[in-house]
Amino acid sequence: MVKANNKETTDLSFCKEVLEKFGERRLIGRGEYFAHSGEVIEYAGWMVSGGFKSLMSSDGNNRVIDFSLDDSLLIDNESVRHYTKMRTDIIALEDSEVIVIPTKIMRERMNRDHELNMNLMMGLFEQLYDQFLEFCIHTTAQSYLRQLDRYPRITEIASNGDIASYLNISRRQC
Repeated sequence: MVKANNKETTDLSFCKEVLEKFGERRLIGRGEYFAHSGEVIEYAGWMVSGGFKSLMSSDGNNRVIDFSLDDSLLIDNESVRHYTKMRTDIIALEDSEVIVIPTKIMRERMNRDHELNMNLMMGLFEQLYDQFLEFCIHTTAQSYLRQLDRYPRITEIASNGDIASYLNISRRQC
């Protein structure tokens, strides 16, 4: 997932324009999957409202690896770009409204529009680099406070267990 509302990442509003032009609005209920791991993602989405978490399984244990709230792009870049199976699940944290387009349209657009492709790649790189630095230079408490700063309502929609999983701490520490 790529965040467009994060001050520290590239502005991806052009993706929003593509989705608004070619997409349709869908409501996804709390707990419903936007995409399943082990499957090729069928739709790219832009969150109009709501929140999602990305889960990755390792040794049978699910771990939250990302949150996306309001005004973000919902996409698994690798799955869209290369038509490969996703390694994560994307699940709604609350009832959410999403504009969706078939990934085929997004893939074709990325292949034709090199600027779009480069901006998306830069956004992904900046997001990953930010997450890497987050875990390397900040304490867990600092990371938690930064999440609260980015997403003030995260504690309203995500469970303490999800937040603890994202921070890589036990539920008791949260």
